Amino acid sequence: MPDWSAFHFFRRGADLQRSLNRLPHWQQEQGCLFVTLRLADSLPARLLEKWRNERETWTRFHLPPWNQETQHEYHRRFSMQIEHWLDAGYGGCAMKDRCVSGIVRDVFLHFDGDRYLQHAFVIMPNHAHLLFSLGHGHDLGQVVGSWKSVSAKRIHRHTGGSGAFWQKDYHDRLVRGPEHFRRVARYLRKNHEESKTALLWEAPWLQEWLDRGGGH
Repeated sequence: MPDWSAFHFFRRGADLQRSLNRLPHWQQEQGCLFVTLRLADSLPARLLEKWRNERETWTRFHLPPWNQETQHEYHRRFSMQIEHWLDAGYGGCAMKDRCVSGIVRDVFLHFDGDRYLQHAFVIMPNHAHLLFSLGHGHDLGQVVGSWKSVSAKRIHRHTGGSGAFWQKDYHDRLVRGPEHFRRVARYLRKNHEESKTALLWEAPWLQEWLDRGGGH
């Protein structure tokens, strides 16, 4: 059984940093997070425009800060819809190439143990899910921005490509406790099991724990 006391799950009443780009983002100091990044061509423009219009209408009637129930509704209506479309395999699916997904894996792990602590991630053909904890004093937007910028440059050098590789924004959720963490970890593994081209990385302790039946 992991030592859950070492994890910084969502803490009600603690300082909550909020930022807003195209999507709302929340973080707490050294918080444990579930983040989804998607490729620039991963969603058809017509679907994305429809999604943005529906979300804009919804957010006009649900002004932040959101309570837990409202956050659940947001993710049920909008994050899960994005997941469904991503799993449909739209776009060029550049990360089904093992060399490309390997570059992304190496970037995700480069500052592991310093700027962040990776617990698990899965790199799908057109998106990636990550489960990690922020390092002390580090900002979520800067960490994600570095992943996207460095990986895109390296991939373009490898492929000879150019232009946007990742979508400008990303989806994130603060992990709320051990049960939420278990669900996310098993969700990442399930994604890998259902895809022939996905690349899964798990911290050794998490891999061992899940192999023993953890999270059931």
